[in-house]
Amino acid sequence: MLRFLSSLSAADDGRLAMMTQVDYCRTITFLAFAEDGQTVIATAMLATGADPERAEVALSVRSEMKSKGLGWTLLDHVLHYTRARGAKVVESIESADNDRAIRLECEMGFTVRACPDGPALRIVERRLTLPASLMPGG
Repeated sequence: MLRFLSSLSAADDGRLAMMTQVDYCRTITFLAFAEDGQTVIATAMLATGADPERAEVALSVRSEMKSKGLGWTLLDHVLHYTRARGAKVVESIESADNDRAIRLECEMGFTVRACPDGPALRIVERRLTLPASLMPGG
């Protein structure tokens, strides 16, 4: 699956369509706005593929908003949403030198492994458990 991490100098029409014309049964984007209500300061996109029990997340926070807990809060929200939708695994692909993102994900219970597609990439993964209130008999 791993559809998010790529380096682009420009997005062509096909890429923009893929990012904006989504299947809301499989993809959702969460936005965080500045106090002005107009400026997007963080985004998290969550997507599933053919296997609805696996999801991929991509998170981005504006540079000047980093280290304020926004990424942690947004990722926590995504994990709660994902768990409620019934997914059992959430993963993300990171650049190996993105220490800040990998550290955040590890703090939130993700594990890290090498990416078979390249030594400069890491796959971070978290297995989700259902809250007791959603467990059978709970």
